[in-house]
Amino acid sequence: GDTSALDSLLNTHIVKMLTDASIDPDEEFALMEEEYMRMGGADYIAWYNDMMIQDE
Repeated sequence: GDTSALDSLLNTHIVKMLTDASIDPDEEFALMEEEYMRMGGADYIAWYNDMMIQDE
């Protein structure tokens, strides 16, 4: 699949992860990629953005 959208999402996410020591980045990336492939790019990004909004 095309992961270019995922890459830009991850760049944003990296900053959040680096400020949270309890998260293992490698594990998190693998999980995100898996979900991305399963849900499809657009659905995943919509879901992710909803999740981030709730986080704030």
